[in-house]
Amino acid sequence: MDRSMLPYREALLALFLLACGAAPLPGSIGVIAKREGATGRVIVVDVPAGGAGARAGLERGDEILSVDGVSVYKMTRQEFTAAVRGPIGSKVTLEVFRDGMKQPIVVERAEIRAIEK
Repeated sequence: MDRSMLPYREALLALFLLACGAAPLPGSIGVIAKREGATGRVIVVDVPAGGAGARAGLERGDEILSVDGVSVYKMTRQEFTAAVRGPIGSKVTLEVFRDGMKQPIVVERAEIRAIEK
């Protein structure tokens, strides 16, 4: 498979299963991230306790550099959302920048939860 298609692998699988009548429940990485307009950086602004991101060790302030090896700088907002979402229980590898170092973090997608205000 072309590496540029890796972020879409789970979304394509979900669409296939939906077409077959066996749609998996949608899951996500369980963080709130924001793209900085001027720089294009994707920054984690919240990591709800008990969510997928918290269990994987993501922290507020982490910069997400890539999703399954594809740079977030090449993704639109919709592409980023599609890349981090997928069936519950599926895994996605994020490369994050924290404390001056790059590190991979594997997140097992979990149920998308409503954000309490």
